[in-house]
Amino acid sequence: MVFIPEDGEVVIGVIRPSFWTLVRPLLGAGFFVVFPFIFMFALLGLGAFGVAVGALSLAVGFARLRAIRRRWLLGAMYVTDKRIADLVSISRKPLFVSVPWKTVDSVEIERGLIARMMGIGGLTIHANGSAVTLLVPSVHNPEAVRDFLVEVQSCHRV
Repeated sequence: MVFIPEDGEVVIGVIRPSFWTLVRPLLGAGFFVVFPFIFMFALLGLGAFGVAVGALSLAVGFARLRAIRRRWLLGAMYVTDKRIADLVSISRKPLFVSVPWKTVDSVEIERGLIARMMGIGGLTIHANGSAVTLLVPSVHNPEAVRDFLVEVQSCHRV
């Protein structure tokens, strides 16, 4: 699903999760991709069954890589001059949830010890008068992102 701004709306920035959130899934997918090459001769020694296992491992690895890429691309939060839009999944159906700048109450940073050492943290955007709370789980340099959002909010609050 692609974010399409409304007429007269300008996209100011895109906030994506940190690359560090992809390390564990990439290692898992990389294992499935590399496995058939490491054990190529052992798999070929098993005949057709070994070739099938190698092909299945490659297929699973590339499918996981594609899913990781899709999740990272769709995990973006779009900042426009009128609102903040985030793609959420409700019952496995993607849906854009947007919060206008005039209802944004606060932007908070949540981080643990390891996240602080890695320079990442989660952002929580609270909206007054609404049950919507936007969450960005892991953002690189969350203080700069919060300052950016507060600056945009002060410039575009109507």
